[in-house]
Amino acid sequence: MLIQQPPDAKLPEHLYSNSNLGHSQNPFASSEDRLTSADNHSYPPPRAPSLAESDSPPAYAERQSQQLLASTSALVSEGSTAVGSNQSKKAKRRRRLRVVAASVLCVYVTSSSILLGLFFTGHLGKRSTSSRRPTNNGFFQPDLPPGYRPPGAPVADGFPTMCNAWTSKKSSSSKTNVQPERTDYLQYTLAPNITTTSLLKLFIRAGDYAASSGTLMVVSDSAITVPIVDVTMKYRNLYVKDDTSVCLMRTPDKVGLGIYTSNSSAVEHPSFDVALHLPSGVFVDELSTDLPFFTQNIGSSREDFETPLGTLKLGGSFSPIFVNGRNVTAQNVIAQTSFSTIWGHFTTSESLTLQTSQAAINVNVSLVRLSDNAKPVALSLTTENAIVQSAVIVSTTTNNTCEDASVSDFIIHAQSANAPVSVTVIHAQDSAAAKIDVVATSSYAPVVVSMDPLFEGTFSLTSGIGADFDEDDDIPDPLGLGRKRQYLITENTAWELEGTATWDPNNPFPRRGSANLTTQHAKAILYMKKKCTGSSCPDLNAMSLPDP
Repeated sequence: MLIQQPPDAKLPEHLYSNSNLGHSQNPFASSEDRLTSADNHSYPPPRAPSLAESDSPPAYAERQSQQLLASTSALVSEGSTAVGSNQSKKAKRRRRLRVVAASVLCVYVTSSSILLGLFFTGHLGKRSTSSRRPTNNGFFQPDLPPGYRPPGAPVADGFPTMCNAWTSKKSSSSKTNVQPERTDYLQYTLAPNITTTSLLKLFIRAGDYAASSGTLMVVSDSAITVPIVDVTMKYRNLYVKDDTSVCLMRTPDKVGLGIYTSNSSAVEHPSFDVALHLPSGVFVDELSTDLPFFTQNIGSSREDFETPLGTLKLGGSFSPIFVNGRNVTAQNVIAQTSFSTIWGHFTTSESLTLQTSQAAINVNVSLVRLSDNAKPVALSLTTENAIVQSAVIVSTTTNNTCEDASVSDFIIHAQSANAPVSVTVIHAQDSAAAKIDVVATSSYAPVVVSMDPLFEGTFSLTSGIGADFDEDDDIPDPLGLGRKRQYLITENTAWELEGTATWDPNNPFPRRGSANLTTQHAKAILYMKKKCTGSSCPDLNAMSLPDP
């Protein structure tokens, strides 16, 4: 419904005043009036509305609208202020959390750095703190604590008389960025304790760690009357020396040298050169070694070894053993290793045992049976995965034809599992005929044995692929009695050959020996050749051996 305003109706003046219209013109004025007002810029002054005017409906509505608008603006402003305050609080809280997190992370990193520093200082700081550690400058009894035993020394080695008595030092290095190599030297006299024993028993032992490695040289010395041992230690870092004890050890019946190192020293690979000087002509009842990572040399090829030995025991799992000296003589010899070769010239009057597992045995052996020896002289050569090669010269001083036929003069045993076995047995030129028993075995390689004409006895060859017997029929009688060499084959099959070798079938040698050869997947070969005479007889020390 449209309400029309009367023509003469007018709005109150305050409704079209400048104060209420915001500088706008009266909408009901004529166009001339509006132009005149605009040109003259004359506006009526503002005034407060009267009560009658404010009570009018339009004024009341206008005032209510303005109040509502003002209230709404205030509420909006207050709400904006509250929202801004909440956002500010959240921002402050986030900043506070970031500060706390950064502080925790800083504490964690600092603690971790300290712990790692302590760890490496404890485990690897030996190199940097070795100068502050007490060094072993040598202890002399009674300065050693009662019952003191060096770390790593077994009870069997006894107690030390002195340790680490180093007497000279020097260092050298050709590279500026490498620690200089230091060399320390000491010497001990291995005099026995005459109050507890009349025997001279010596030992040299090193620990099981790889740090205890080096060389041993045993020689005869005519300029001394008691054994002397020299030790040269080469190393680079001082803590290696601090972790090492080189001691003169004693038990009630033995005296020896002990080299004891820690496992941590293996990283630096220190080395020890040990020289044992034995007085010439002085009988040494026992000499034993236990040197797992040393190269052991007994005697020098340039001079005779003039120290008689009772028992010689050489040991070391990874220790090559070389007997280079001429006339190295011992009543009993035991040389044992696992992963290294045994090489050289041995002379024994009672027993010789050479044993390894993963390396070769190349030896020349002289077996001497003395007249007062009631037992046979025994030779044992054993390995598994390498060759056994030996030339054996046997010598007996008497013709033992009247002895018990069951007692042998010499027993020789050679064995390998997966490699050839070769043994040559020869009587010495001035030896009487001896009863010799030989056993040679392998599994997957040939077995070859050669016996000289003085041998009399049975022989047996067993092989999975065949046996060969190679003999000389025209052999002169070694005793000059005009006898003829006789061979009697008792069994000959595809895998076995048996027989006897004699000089007089009607009057055979009463103490017959034997030669037994056995292999599985290769040939067994037995040679019986002419006896050597004069210069054709081999010289044990001159016989060449293959390179070790």
